[in-house]
Amino acid sequence: MNIKKGFQIIGLTAVAFAVIGGLLGYLIGTYVPGYYETVFTLPEDVNIVTLGTVLGMTQGLVAGLVLGAIVVVCTTWYEVSKLNWRDEDEAATPDE
Repeated sequence: MNIKKGFQIIGLTAVAFAVIGGLLGYLIGTYVPGYYETVFTLPEDVNIVTLGTVLGMTQGLVAGLVLGAIVVVCTTWYEVSKLNWRDEDEAATPDE
């Protein structure tokens, strides 16, 4: 895996999760506004739908960054291990 592909994976998962999180936050703020009122002490002038959308996007973004980084680390580790195993197999095979 090269650096460009790693950044693409992390960026795409972050954006995808931010969109999904924002949508879920919007739906919660629209259909279950009491959830945010229960979790947070809110002033009267707070728009619950906006709060839900922003919180969902933020949480989704962080989750996407973490998940994307885990995928990149695991994929890179696998590729490096595969190269090392191939090198060990070639070293163990005598040349004829």
